[in-house]
Amino acid sequence: YQLDVNGVAVGGTRDEYSATTQFVEVELGTVTFTDLEPQAFTFTTVGKNAASTGYNVALDVIRLVRQ
Repeated sequence: YQLDVNGVAVGGTRDEYSATTQFVEVELGTVTFTDLEPQAFTFTTVGKNAASTGYNVALDVIRLVRQ
């Protein structure tokens, strides 16, 4: 998948395929917000691991860390 924030790509594409269910925390990159307006986070499936049978992306939490 690829993460876009407000239409701008953040980091590279990620292959999160796993044969078993896992809960993994991943750092996707750094974004600077210049105002307090709502921000659009878009996760787009951009391919499929050859071992996978589907194209699912599942997110449990998006954690923002103030720097």
